[in-house]
Amino acid sequence: MITLYQKAAAIAIKLEQLQKTAFFRPEYILRKATAEEIDFYYDKLCVKEKR
Repeated sequence: MITLYQKAAAIAIKLEQLQKTAFFRPEYILRKATAEEIDFYYDKLCVKEKR
C-alpha cells in the first residue's frame, strides 16, 4: 500500500517534469492539499490507466 507521503512525492516529481522551472517538495504538496485531493491527483497524474 502506498502512503500519502509517497503519493505526494510522486505528484511532486510529475509536476516538476511538466513544469521545468518549478521545484516542488512532497511536504509542500501535503501542506497545500487534502488527502482526497492527493489521492485524486495521484490517480490522474501518476497511475496509468488500464485499458
